[in-house]
Amino acid sequence: MSDLVAEIIRNAADHSALSDELHFAALAPAERDQLDHGRANVLRALRLPPGARVLEVGAGYGAVTRYLGERVARVDAIEPDPARAEAVAARTADLPGVRVLDAVPDESYDLVVAPGAQHANRLEPGGVLCLAVPNRLGVNRPGGQSRRAWERELSAAGLTVHKVLGCLPDHRVTRAVFTPELLEEHPRLAIELAGRDERWAELVEGGLGLDTVDGLLFLASNGEPAARLWPDGVLATYFNTDRAARWCTRADVVGDEIRRTPLLPQEPGPVTVREWTDVVVDAPTLPEVLAEQPWRAAELLTAWADLVRAGVSWDLVPANVLVAGELRAIDLEWERAGTTADEVLDRGLLLLADQLAARGWTGAAPGTSVRDLAAWLGVLLGRPAGFVEAAAEREAEFQAIRRCGTTAGPGLDHERDAMRLAWRRRLAEETGHRPAGPTELDARVARTMARVDRIIAPGDSMFRGNTEHYFAVAGQALRACLHGLEAAGRPAPQRVLDFGCGYGRVLRAFRVAFPAAELIASDIELDGVDHCVRFFGATGLPASVRIDEIPQVSDIDLIWSGSVLTHLDIEAWDALLGYFERALAPGGVAVVTTHGRRVAWRMANGGEYGLTAEDHDRVLADYRSRGFGYADYPGQPGYGISLSTPAWVTGHVLTARLRLAGYIEAGWDGHQDVLILVKDAEETLKAGR
Repeated sequence: MSDLVAEIIRNAADHSALSDELHFAALAPAERDQLDHGRANVLRALRLPPGARVLEVGAGYGAVTRYLGERVARVDAIEPDPARAEAVAARTADLPGVRVLDAVPDESYDLVVAPGAQHANRLEPGGVLCLAVPNRLGVNRPGGQSRRAWERELSAAGLTVHKVLGCLPDHRVTRAVFTPELLEEHPRLAIELAGRDERWAELVEGGLGLDTVDGLLFLASNGEPAARLWPDGVLATYFNTDRAARWCTRADVVGDEIRRTPLLPQEPGPVTVREWTDVVVDAPTLPEVLAEQPWRAAELLTAWADLVRAGVSWDLVPANVLVAGELRAIDLEWERAGTTADEVLDRGLLLLADQLAARGWTGAAPGTSVRDLAAWLGVLLGRPAGFVEAAAEREAEFQAIRRCGTTAGPGLDHERDAMRLAWRRRLAEETGHRPAGPTELDARVARTMARVDRIIAPGDSMFRGNTEHYFAVAGQALRACLHGLEAAGRPAPQRVLDFGCGYGRVLRAFRVAFPAAELIASDIELDGVDHCVRFFGATGLPASVRIDEIPQVSDIDLIWSGSVLTHLDIEAWDALLGYFERALAPGGVAVVTTHGRRVAWRMANGGEYGLTAEDHDRVLADYRSRGFGYADYPGQPGYGISLSTPAWVTGHVLTARLRLAGYIEAGWDGHQDVLILVKDAEETLKAGR
């Protein structure tokens, strides 16, 4: 993981503390720990003096360093590990006030950010030590020492602890920082910020919340602090940083008010987040009440609809309505231009159905789908029966905007298609808790792979001695293709092209999954094509490294091309994608794989890919500088290894007819990226103009 994080940082164009590029590159939890927008929230909650000199001990990969460098005059970041120090330097290269050092210098600082008290002697008189640490008594992520033990350690170092704060969900990727007073004055809000953790809720009610929270933040000084990093009167600060940076917000709980503000200035546009102030009310939300009292559905929904019609707001959905005698709206941060009352009602009914269905709502009959539940709730408000599909389409677009930070463009189209698919699946599910196990798609793949031909031909170059892995990779390819067909709303294909078929590792799965389909097998390895013709009933299509020499096929509903573009240069990419575009029927789907960031990381860390040392380095250099790198295998002109960043790929593969319906990083064998391309019909293009 560590080398991969460093590679992602080195190759990023945007290193800012709110970099969407880094945030969305993180896949595994350990990567999110270093790249997430929220990694600096524990310090973002404080009021750092702009002129401060800061010592950060243990910079890691520079997430906190970057934030400090954007906020204060000078930062000395200490990171003894050379690889990590290089990543910190890359992440802060444009910040003149940041120095990356391998040892603590003999200097004094206004603020020390450290994992312990051992560098307290570096504080100026009145300087503050900021110590964010795990709590050994935390209910979910215990670690480190208890609150009392940390206090003793700080006292032994000659420091006075003047503020102890809790961090939710922990001290690393933090959503909320809170004072003990919040637990006393607004316990329901504190429990909400922890995601309604039942065990911690009981401890909060018993007066033990600060002792059992998973993360702690200590502010300690050698005397009276020169600066109040935590202002008087603030009970908590929490963030919404799980979205695109453009929409990230902070909320300060001051007395009985919650004051929300965007983290970045808002540009005029159809979607914005705004400043918003709420009064804290200790009351349940409308979905919580309906979960316990389903017989109140007509009464409460009618009252909510009256609230919506009195003042239209995109965010005025049931989850943002408290039932405190009368209904009270909260958290109305999102604004969407041109929104009508009916659109808000339809959105609210859709989201309410999703929430109630996840609770196994007793107000729905057994076997009711989420779609049916939404429609039934709509009947209570006189909404037309067909509102659900249109509401899901609008919600898919909004969720894509929320993630992308843009209201137009290929990236938004990709995310919207993914959200459409997610909503399509969700609406088809029965009410009840969301399944934690395999999805219906996983089950279909498993059933298919249980029936495929298990004979592996002699000479099959895709077989490396591991039978389980051989068939697992075939199943992953089938899953990607089924996912692509579903995303495009396509029925079972009638004509399937496996381009780069080998000896039929994947094609055998197509034979079982699509028994009525005509299969076309193509590969430069002619013995493999012959094997697919003989054993799987395919039609052979000899291939060539020169795409213009391959006979053109047409009316193909599904193309699978695994590990082909990964061996071609840009000219051949363009030729092959053009071939696929001509081959596809209108609405047809092409699922292709590429070498992206995971492969680049492997190459940079000793992975052997059959190139000379010189070509190996050149491919990586071109990849890092231009987004695309390629070199021939020795003695094989026109056939080698290519590397391509997601940004380069998405900007290169799209044409007037081909659109991107999915991009799954490391989606094939945890190694190659998977692209789902759909060929739009002429009618679709005309309708979009």
